[in-house]
Amino acid sequence: MRIWFSFFGLLLVPLIVSAQGQSRRFAVDHEIRFERGTDSAKKLLQRTPEARDVVEGPFDIAAEDLNGDGAKEIILIATSGSACSNRGCTLLVLEKRPAKIVSILSLFIPQFLAVAKERIGEYRGLALLDGKGGIALGEKGTPMSGKQMVFGMEPPAASR
Repeated sequence: MRIWFSFFGLLLVPLIVSAQGQSRRFAVDHEIRFERGTDSAKKLLQRTPEARDVVEGPFDIAAEDLNGDGAKEIILIATSGSACSNRGCTLLVLEKRPAKIVSILSLFIPQFLAVAKERIGEYRGLALLDGKGGIALGEKGTPMSGKQMVFGMEPPAASR
C-alpha cells in the first residue's frame, strides 16, 4: 500500500508515528462511519478555504471528538472522480477554533479509516484499515514496510 500526500495551503505534513522510528503499537477503537455530504454542509464548508476543493464535488463527512474536548472534529473525504483515483481520495480533518475552522490533517488515502485508541500528542491517531478490521501495514520495500499506518494531527502553529 502506498500513501500519497496532498497539501492545501499551509497544512502541515501529517505525522506518521511509525515512520519516526517508534515501536509503539496501536489498536483500533472504532471505524469511522461516513455519511454523504449535504448541500447545507457544503455551503458551510465552502467558507473554509482548505475545504473548498474537497466539497466542490460529492463528498462524505463524519464527526469525531479526536482530542477529548467534547467538540467533534469534522472529517471530510472527497468522492468525486477529480479528487479520487484508483489509489484513493483526498481526506481532510478540520477543527473548530474560536475565530475560525483550521485544518489539522490532509491526506490522499487508499482505504477506510478508524480512530485509534491511543493518542499522538493531543489527538487520537487515525489509522488506515487493512480490510480485515486491523491497522494496515506499509508495503515491503518502502520506508513504512511492516509498520502500522497511523497518522497524527497537528494544527498550524498560528492557530494554537
